[in-house]
Amino acid sequence: MNEESILVTLKDIIGMTKELCDNCTKKYENDLKIGEYTAKFVDPKKQEVYQEDEDEIFFIDPKNDIIDIHEMLIQAIKLQEPIIKRCNTCEKTIQDDIDDADTRDSFESSENVIIRS
Repeated sequence: MNEESILVTLKDIIGMTKELCDNCTKKYENDLKIGEYTAKFVDPKKQEVYQEDEDEIFFIDPKNDIIDIHEMLIQAIKLQEPIIKRCNTCEKTIQDDIDDADTRDSFESSENVIIRS
């Protein structure tokens, strides 16, 4: 970008994370696929210039003029994490319940209202 910043793009990141299922609390492996993630690296002395940017910024190592993409990669992974983490078994059970509910002609609530399609 210029002498005090650089734009870095990570592409086609493939990996795996180990998670705990929010439903059954069992450990499972989650496939990770990130198509693209871009971030700005800036000179730490100029960080106040870039603080107004909405984009995530990381810092260039001023002693060696190098960038460390470790934190950038962690941020890219965090942005891909689902809000609710479910193992394949729980996900399939929930999807089957949704599919069963979609095939019903009516839905009976616990209230005095019955919704019919």
